[in-house]
Amino acid sequence: MSTRLTVVGATGTQGGAVIEAALAAGGYQIRGITRNTSSQASVDLQAKGVEMVKANLLCFDSVKEVFADSDAIFAMTDFFQPFAALEADAEKAMELEWKHALNIVTAAAETPTLKHFVWSTLPHATNISEGKYNVPHFAAKNRAEDYIKHVPDLLAKTTFLWVGWYASNFQYPIFKPTLIKTSGTYAQFAPVLGTTPITSIGDTTNIGPFVIAALQQPSKTLPGKYVSATIENTSMRKLLDDWSEASEKEAIYIEVSMETYDRLWPGWGLVEGEYLKFSAEFGERAWPMEGVLTGRDLGVEVGGMKGVLGTLRGMSL
Repeated sequence: MSTRLTVVGATGTQGGAVIEAALAAGGYQIRGITRNTSSQASVDLQAKGVEMVKANLLCFDSVKEVFADSDAIFAMTDFFQPFAALEADAEKAMELEWKHALNIVTAAAETPTLKHFVWSTLPHATNISEGKYNVPHFAAKNRAEDYIKHVPDLLAKTTFLWVGWYASNFQYPIFKPTLIKTSGTYAQFAPVLGTTPITSIGDTTNIGPFVIAALQQPSKTLPGKYVSATIENTSMRKLLDDWSEASEKEAIYIEVSMETYDRLWPGWGLVEGEYLKFSAEFGERAWPMEGVLTGRDLGVEVGGMKGVLGTLRGMSL
């Protein structure tokens, strides 16, 4: 009997990776949740046998309806799409993401058939830093995580997934090195030292196998266990070196103040700068691994997965 798997954000980065891995694994009846079932991405998934349904994450009844009869749910929320749409207003984007998250976790809790709920989150920066850092694109995800922990029946069915830094983040202007025309050299600006540690998933397609492995091994991943969907420990400077090698373009790393960083990328600089400052100050403690399951623990074959350098070699840089 196949498992009825519902995937939130089916046409997005994480949801798409989960669906591809579920299709490859077999044994899943997949329902994809999206805002637009007529998009080319939705049509392509339907051609692969995925049931694509529309839902409004701001409407609890809409979410509850599409979760009906699900055995398993993979759920995530997006900070950056509303952040961009709201002209880089972090407070409004966090509040909107929280509304999405609350509807998702509440609807999951009220789905009687549910056996396994995978919540995509990130390390709890506010708790780890004892309130010093509140990373905007972590905040709503962490808030939902805290909510789940106060709903015992849902916590018993939940696996928390930490997804590492995407290699494809180099497509964003804030991370993509800038050409300095006077020298022909590229420069990457950041408000932290190049030694700042970054934990990465590499290619975003790598996310899917971690989720499927978690779903297939509930004795390991339930109740309320954490899984680190990461394959590479790197640093800001090493990321730039990988970009330089893949692009065959000389690049230098330049540390700047937070004020300068935000002047270069208004709004975005404060959001990403908060994340980088947190990572710089807390180092390995920013991604604490004690008690967290890894790919090795779940039998995920990470050796053949594309890391940052391999992913960048396949991108237009």
